[in-house]
Amino acid sequence: MVKGNLCVTILLKLYLSWFAFIRVTLGIIPVYARFTCPIRRMRLAREHQVLYVVALTGFIVLAYVRKNVDIFALFTDRVLEVTEATKALADIRLEYSLDGQRYMQATTVTMRLLNRNAIKLTDVRQLAAFVSANDPAIVSFSKNVLGYIRDKGPETIDVKLLTAIGLFCALDLFGVAYVSGPNPTIGERTSNKDAVFFFQFPRQSLDYKAGDFADLAILYTALLQSVGVETAFITVPGGIYVSFALDLNPDAARKLFTHVDELIFRGDKSWVPVDMTQISDGFLKAWQLGAKRWRESVVRNQAGFFTLQEAWQEYEPVRFPGGTVLTLPDKDAIASAFMREVEQFVDQENIW
Repeated sequence: MVKGNLCVTILLKLYLSWFAFIRVTLGIIPVYARFTCPIRRMRLAREHQVLYVVALTGFIVLAYVRKNVDIFALFTDRVLEVTEATKALADIRLEYSLDGQRYMQATTVTMRLLNRNAIKLTDVRQLAAFVSANDPAIVSFSKNVLGYIRDKGPETIDVKLLTAIGLFCALDLFGVAYVSGPNPTIGERTSNKDAVFFFQFPRQSLDYKAGDFADLAILYTALLQSVGVETAFITVPGGIYVSFALDLNPDAARKLFTHVDELIFRGDKSWVPVDMTQISDGFLKAWQLGAKRWRESVVRNQAGFFTLQEAWQEYEPVRFPGGTVLTLPDKDAIASAFMREVEQFVDQENIW
C-alpha cells in the first residue's frame, strides 16, 4: 500500500463544501484542493508554510490549491525475481480530516517495474546498491584468495595493497574479461533522467565472467569490501573506476612510494585508483592508467570521488537472490601470478 498524506490547517470554519482528488505521475502525487465558503479571512498552510491567504468580507470565495507530495513504495526481495520489465497495480489512498470528520480518497494506478538490473541513473552513487559485498559467493571468492596468498608478500608492503593485487590477479585467472557494454558514458547516464541503464550484480559478473567498466568496478569493489578494504568510486569523463584505501596516511605514503602522483590523498587517507578495463594487462598497468585518468580529470575539474560507505548511507546494498557454486583457479596459479605482480612493484619502488 502506498499512501499520500496532505496536512492542512484552515483557520476559520469552512461552511459549504470540500473536494479533493489525486493524480499520480512518476512517484509524485499532485494534490488538488477546491473549496467554496463564505469567509472573512482564510489561511491555508502546510508544515508552517503559508500556501494561500485571502481577506474579503461577505463574498463566496473559490480557492484552488495544488501541492506535490512524494510517495514511496516498500517492496519485498521478490522484486529481484523480475528479469523482464513488467506491470503491477498499486493502490494509493489520500486521507485527510476536515471539521472533525475523516475522509479518504482512493485510486488504483498501474506501475511499470524495470528488470532487476535496470535503473534510471539520476545519481552515480546509486551504483552502491549493486555492491552486494556480503553475497556468499563474493565472500567465498575473496577469502579463499586471501588464504592462497597469505604470507607470500613482503611485510614492507601495505597489507591492503597486497590484498588488492591478489584479488585482481585471481579475477584475471578466473577468466573475467572487460567487454564494452551498450551503456553510454557516466556523463550521459546522469544527465538523461529518463534513460534506463543496466548494471550487473557482482555474482552475475562472476557467472558471466564478463562486464563493462561499471560492472567490473562493482565486482572488484564488492570483493575488496568483503575482506575489510575500504573502497570508493571514481568518476571521470567516460567511465567509473575503483579506488581503495591503504593503511598508510599521506605522509607515510609519500615517504614510501616513488610515484606519489599515482596515489590520491584525501584527508588522512591514501587511495589507489584502479581502472578495471585493464584487467587482462595486470594490476600495475590498471593502477597506472587509473591514476593517469584521475590526474587528467582533476586538472579539468571533471573528477568525482565518493566512498562506498557514504553512498551506502543513501543507497543500501541489495541482496541478490539465489546462489552460485564457484570453482576458483588453482591456488598455486593464483599465488604465482600474485608474486609476479608484487615483484614488479618491488622493482619499481625499490622497497624490499
